[in-house]
Amino acid sequence: LPIMAHRPNLLTIAPGSPFLETLVDALLDGRIVPGFAPRQDPLALAGATLYLPTRRAIRALRGIFLDRLGSDAALLPRLKALGEIDDDEVAFADAGDDLPEPVAGLDRQVALTRLILQWSAALKQALLPIPGEEGPEPLLIPSSPGDAAGLAAELGNFLDGLQIDRVPPEAIVNLGESRAGLHDKYWDITQRFLEIATVYWPEHLREIGRGDAVLLRNARMEREAARLAENPLSSAAIAGPVIVAGSTGSIPATRDLIKAVAAHPRGA
Repeated sequence: LPIMAHRPNLLTIAPGSPFLETLVDALLDGRIVPGFAPRQDPLALAGATLYLPTRRAIRALRGIFLDRLGSDAALLPRLKALGEIDDDEVAFADAGDDLPEPVAGLDRQVALTRLILQWSAALKQALLPIPGEEGPEPLLIPSSPGDAAGLAAELGNFLDGLQIDRVPPEAIVNLGESRAGLHDKYWDITQRFLEIATVYWPEHLREIGRGDAVLLRNARMEREAARLAENPLSSAAIAGPVIVAGSTGSIPATRDLIKAVAAHPRGA
């Protein structure tokens, strides 16, 4: 007989309904994953895995589970934060994996500020006028720690955007090939500045043994998706129902995880 493709189990919660409360009631009553109705068997909940957008949602969900089960303690599902909404959260930050710790937001801000000040000082030195010749036109480059800190925040957002969309640093470096001959001096300055993000910042992370939070989140979600796709019913950790709730899939890594859940025999 031909193998039938798995049909994704896609559900929605009506607008105006309390999202998390409706989710918990539907899960307990067996309306999300057929054959899984743990209201009368709370111990079965421990076999399920739920992915939610934030840790804040997870904290709220725990309270709702306890309220619905009428207990002060219970074995709850494995609850994972996608980190799609909270910028300071990293998905699946489980202890014991071989990935580095994420660099703290303030530490990154300070380090990028220092790198920008070094770039600014080197640029000013390179642009010093030659005695007897007319100097270059003034350039607006950061000259104070305050200016550099503001630019560091923008550069951090730029880094996050690249990593969220999985744009490799090489793509930024190769932009120069299409700009040859067009405002060469200014594009050269821009390229030198972008090297902070593509060269010096990664070197700094390697030196301190840390990683960017967005890249770590992507890596952990990719691993999670791979685990779901490989023998999904053979591992006790993921043999139970697997549910993604409340995520729009706007981030590519999240979208890939949702696809893996959709293909899971007990996914929703």
